[in-house]
Amino acid sequence: MRFFFFVFYFSLGFCAYADTYPASPAGGGYFQIYAESDYVFALDDNDFDVNLQKKGFTIEMWIYLTRPQKLLDKAAAQGTERWTIIKKKDSYGLQLTPLSARLQFTFTHPRAQDIFLGPDRQIREKRWHYIAIMLSNAYVQQVVDTRLWGRKVRDLGVRDIRDLLAFRTSDSPLQIGGGGPSLIGILEGPLKGKPVLSNFTGGLIDEVRISNIIRYPWAQLDKEFWEDTIQMPAGPFEPDEHTVALWHFDFDGSGGSRWRDASGNGHHLTYHGDYLGIEPAEKLAVTWAELKRE
Repeated sequence: MRFFFFVFYFSLGFCAYADTYPASPAGGGYFQIYAESDYVFALDDNDFDVNLQKKGFTIEMWIYLTRPQKLLDKAAAQGTERWTIIKKKDSYGLQLTPLSARLQFTFTHPRAQDIFLGPDRQIREKRWHYIAIMLSNAYVQQVVDTRLWGRKVRDLGVRDIRDLLAFRTSDSPLQIGGGGPSLIGILEGPLKGKPVLSNFTGGLIDEVRISNIIRYPWAQLDKEFWEDTIQMPAGPFEPDEHTVALWHFDFDGSGGSRWRDASGNGHHLTYHGDYLGIEPAEKLAVTWAELKRE
């Protein structure tokens, strides 16, 4: 009985000093990433590549960084040190660049690979950011909060690539969260074996929507680059005829480690990792997973 009381008392005291994370502006729950192996995935489907090549697509969500990217953060490079926001391997992906805290969108064309980088220092710690990426047959656009940046299609290293939507399709699942390749480690000296920096970043993701249209279309293509302002969405997204997939990350009664696709298209998510991180709004973020990691 004394042991039980001690454990109970310790748990209460530990939670009293725990960080709490606010709900995103979409409300409800969120997906929390504790480690590089934490991600959710939807099985491969034409909706995630082939059907996005017709009129362009938009991927949007809310993200919240809980852990900074640090120099010399691990004792040895382990090959899994990048926070992936969303990706379809061998087709396209959105991630954070190390230290500069800016979004990087990549897509693979049969004849080239292109990378679109947003401005530096746009993603801050401990606050919710609305982000979006859009790809049309003529341009790519990126949004952080109310700011939009765009770039026309250009030479991707080979000639006559005029259609960005001819990106490579793949049989890979769609992945949200997780890690990726680490940076090159230090080769010699007392820090041999340590990475130059760690670019795994803990964080929260909420309200992911994939659409088969450009949600913020740009018609004035007389410049190579452009900037604009938009109005951030408020509240949860509602599915419409252009919604391919929509995940609220709320407690919706789904069994096991699955979360429903609110679009009605059946692209339900399955969790992969050691720590289950679907949190309700305002819930204390300390779990047994975090106790294990100490």
